[in-house]
Amino acid sequence: DIRLFIRSYKWDASLKTDEPQSDLDGEWVTVTRENVGNYSSVGWSAIKELYDNLGGCPVGGIDSSASGSTMRSFRKEKGDGTFNKIIAPVTNMNIRGIFWYQGEGDKNNENFAEDFENLVTEYRTEWNNPNMPVIYVQLAASPKLILTDEANSGQDYTKARYAQLQAL
Repeated sequence: DIRLFIRSYKWDASLKTDEPQSDLDGEWVTVTRENVGNYSSVGWSAIKELYDNLGGCPVGGIDSSASGSTMRSFRKEKGDGTFNKIIAPVTNMNIRGIFWYQGEGDKNNENFAEDFENLVTEYRTEWNNPNMPVIYVQLAASPKLILTDEANSGQDYTKARYAQLQAL
């Protein structure tokens, strides 16, 4: 019993809105081989492992991604309309935990650890659950940086990865 929420739209910045939305614009589906490819592969792997570890207890996942966005975009108080479009609609749901996989847009954010802590506090407040688990995926090291000297390639996530470690 794994269900995924599949959005009916592909994210782009023009979808940001000043007003909090209540409609998710998509549908819940039971996972099949045909539709799982429409979901984040990293998110799917985490949901599947959670499902297996819970002994088959029903699990659902909502992909609230916004490619290229910064962490602040996902915050109610600091956001740019991204929160209103893709986070606000799920704040009335019974969310039991958050799986956070973001950071590329914050690779040069000197306040990453503090911003992440504030985001977690804000989300726990939004869902009225001060102990809600928040798990994040650390950004991967770029193979190009490991195998070559391309530190200026724009793909160097070393600072962001270190900040993610500090945010633990």
